[in-house]
Amino acid sequence: MQMDKGLYNILKDKKVFLFDCDGTIADTDKLNYLAFKCIYETLTNEIFQMEDHMNMLGKTAKECFDYFILKSKKDIPVLEFKDIFVSAFGKVVQESDLKCFEYVYDIFNKFPNTKKYILSNQVIDNIQAILKKCGLENCFTDIISTAEIEANKEDIYANTIKYFGVTPEDIIIFEDNKGYIDIAKNSGMSTVGIENDYNKGNINADYKINVRK
Repeated sequence: MQMDKGLYNILKDKKVFLFDCDGTIADTDKLNYLAFKCIYETLTNEIFQMEDHMNMLGKTAKECFDYFILKSKKDIPVLEFKDIFVSAFGKVVQESDLKCFEYVYDIFNKFPNTKKYILSNQVIDNIQAILKKCGLENCFTDIISTAEIEANKEDIYANTIKYFGVTPEDIIIFEDNKGYIDIAKNSGMSTVGIENDYNKGNINADYKINVRK
């Protein structure tokens, strides 16, 4: 597949490609919903509404877990709930027909030697399950999950030398969250916005890739 010239030009001089995971590498939001739904309905015998899932989009893993525990009215320690969620999510992924977005394969084929990282709010076990399902488990230089470290995306954007060994100007991010795209741009990074069914194209990136169905 021929890569669009505009995308090629914005990528060709960058030293690091920094990918979000959910909604950026693959359409996993539905899988997150199904995992939360299964846990919630098992714990409460009540229906888990799509509205509740939408309230968690773009949040960190801990924020999602806190919201869910409060919603379910169950006294579950966050670390214990994390294990429950990882188990449920892993099962949902394995039973799915998940594939990564086609543009990801194009980038790996066109730029095999550029360092590629994942920076995600998703739990690292779940990121690894997604990558394995998509056949990308050994393709990234490193995976950074904000659920596992004492730093959020904004902190990492502000400390790119520490995390990636390069300045912000040497990095391009692939992200579907408008807020994170804006922060990355303000830090000096170039941005590729992933237009999906959830953000509906409401992003202000240097280049946009439409993966909407």
